[in-house]
Order: sequence, then C-alpha cells, then structure tokens
Amino acid sequence: MLPDLNRLRVFCLVYRHRSIQRAADELHTTRSAVSQQVKKLEIELGTSLFVRRHRSIIPTRQGEMLYKKVAPVLAALRTSFEELDRERQEARGVIRIGAPLVFGTTTLVNLIADFRRRYPLVQFRITHDLPPRLLDDLLSHQLDMAFIDNGDQFAAHYDLPMEPIFRERFLLVASGAAAAGDGAREQEYESLTKRSFVSYTVQSPVARMWFQHHFGRRPEKLDLVLTVDNVYGMIRAVINGIGLGIIPEHLIEAELSAGILRVLAGPSTPFINRIMLAAAQATPATEALRLFQAYVRQAMQDYRDTR
Repeated sequence: MLPDLNRLRVFCLVYRHRSIQRAADELHTTRSAVSQQVKKLEIELGTSLFVRRHRSIIPTRQGEMLYKKVAPVLAALRTSFEELDRERQEARGVIRIGAPLVFGTTTLVNLIADFRRRYPLVQFRITHDLPPRLLDDLLSHQLDMAFIDNGDQFAAHYDLPMEPIFRERFLLVASGAAAAGDGAREQEYESLTKRSFVSYTVQSPVARMWFQHHFGRRPEKLDLVLTVDNVYGMIRAVINGIGLGIIPEHLIEAELSAGILRVLAGPSTPFINRIMLAAAQATPATEALRLFQAYVRQAMQDYRDTR
C-alpha cells in the first residue's frame, strides 16, 4: 500500500529543515502533530527515517534514499496542481467543442475568432459529427461542450444539461439565373422530388427532414448530382445551377437580396433547426470554458435581438 501523500510531504519538510519545530511552523500546526505524522510514516514503511539527537534530527540512510525518490515526485505534483488551478482561474488552455458541420464551419468559427481577440491564450479543437456521436463524446468527457442539431429530439434521452442557443431557418433555394417555373408547381411534392439536388452527404438528412416537415413524407430517392461537405461549396453549386439546395437563411441573405439565389418556398411554416448547447458534467469548468460559454450565450442573444 502506498504511504499517505500528506505524510510524505511532512517528511520532506522535516528533512529539509532538519527540525520538527520548523516544519510545524511552516505547516501552521503543532510539533506533536508533525512528530505523529513522521512516526506513522515510519510504521507504514517499517523503517526509521530519522535519528533524534537532542533538539535536532538526522536522516538515516533510508531517510536519505526516500527523500531523493519522493521530493521530485511531490514537486512535480505541486507544479501540476498549480497549473490546473491557474488554468481554472485564467482564460487559457484548450476547449474541445463538438458541432454540426454547417454551424461548426461558419458561425462557430466566427465566434471563436472574436473570442480569441479578447483571450488569445485560449485554444480550440473542433469535432464535426452527428448529434448522437457528439453527445456520447460529451458523456465520456472527450468533449467539453457541443452544439447539437435538432437538440429537442435528444434532450430527453441524455443526462446532460442542454439549452437552446440558436435557430436556423433552412430554405430550399435555386439559382437566381435559372428561369422560374410555375409558382404553384414549384411547391408540389412530385415536382420538387424530380429536380436535381446538391447536399452535404449522400444520405441528404437535411433535405429529407425538409420534405418531412413540409409534406409529411420523405422521398425514397433524390436526384443527388453533387455532394460537398462544405456549406460554401453548396452555395456556389446552387448559384451555378448544378441543383437545388437546402441552406440556412443567415448564410445566404446577401445572395437572396441580390437575386443571385431565389427561394422555392415550402407550403407550410418554416423548417427550423433548433441548435442546443450541451455541456459536460462532473468536471469543474475552466475559466476559459466558463468565459467562452458566457460569450456564446451573449453573442447569440445579440444576434436574435437584431433579427
């Protein structure tokens, strides 16, 4: 069994001072308490560590050996604890964030850039994945926080604190250069499912959810002519007439205003992606993480207030 670390610390102080009283003074305790700790350590180790002579004590050979082994370990532990405490108290260190692809490569990157202008010692690691994987990584403490697409669907199934942080309105858009078809037919399920599409992935989850939201059913197959795992690549593809795309409105406001893109409006209420902020539990948040989460909440509130 390993000796008590506090007793080893007391031993090292007695060794350095060559005095139980001086060690007691540094520890703000009594001479008797220090003597008891040293005696218990000697009993645990089954050997004498000091020879007591009048008012001074001299380390034995075993005491010399123990100090040479233990002192560097205790010093390294003290340094590690100080660094951990400093990281909690100061805005420094690494924040590991999970995010959906679109939000993680656009809005999140902009938030991080602005935050680092204020706190340049903070570093970030972003992981893009689907909600279940991100939530599992939070539970296993591989992430510190995560932004979860369609968070309402997952909040009840995971024992993690979640809060709504951002609302994305997804629009079905076409190139503004393409001739507009019949307005009514452009909103019909059969007509839309015959069009060509661009998407982030072959599975096209956003497109299928868009059809489910507006028509109550999902197409078995779409004419997916291009997949590109970057929202700006999707925007360029739609502008160039490669196919229709379902894209967050806040990313294409300028293109819509200029007529470069046009909306093929769905027949029902807007399709909204409610992004939730989820945080890891059971570990104390560093000062950097606490500050970044507070900054995100305020930045998202400021954005909503301007809409």
